[in-house]
This record gives sequence, structure tokens and C-alpha cells, in this order.
Amino acid sequence: MVVGHRDGLGAVAQPLHKLSPAHHRAVALRVAGESPQAIAEALGVQLRTVYAWFSAPLVKAEVERRSQEVDRLVNLQLADLTLATRDAAGRNVAEDSM
Repeated sequence: MVVGHRDGLGAVAQPLHKLSPAHHRAVALRVAGESPQAIAEALGVQLRTVYAWFSAPLVKAEVERRSQEVDRLVNLQLADLTLATRDAAGRNVAEDSM
């Protein structure tokens, strides 16, 4: 038996099976570093709604997936910058030795 939770209006909310556009926006804001309060204000919902969303396994999984993607992209950019810096330093050393 699956038991829903009570939403802010006292109604029993059903388990989340699909993310809505509001959920996706909340996830994007959270991954960007916004606080739950800022997310609630941006989306025009109550703070407890945001906490309820982020307690849902589907939303948690999406936050984790997007966070990992951001980490992967940052690591790729750092690697590119490291290589570019190394190459530039090598060129400077070569020019100085001429």
C-alpha cells in the first residue's frame, strides 16, 4: 500500500510519478545554488511545498543527476583550462629561451 503525504492544504498528495515543469524549475534553481526560500518565492509557492517536493524520491534523483552533470562539466572545463595554461606556459618558456 502506498501512502501519500498531506500537502499544505490538508489534502493527501499522491506519490510523484512524473516531474512537472514547476518541479524542473525548482530543481534547476536548487542546482544553481538557490535556497528553498528563494525557490518558493521564485515559483510563487509556499516554502513547505518546496520542502515536500525535495523530499520526493523522483525530485531527489533529478537533483542528484543534474548535480553530477554540473560536476562533470566543471571538471571538463578545468581540464581544458589546465591544458591551455600548460601549453601557454610552454610557449612562453620556449620564447624566453630563444
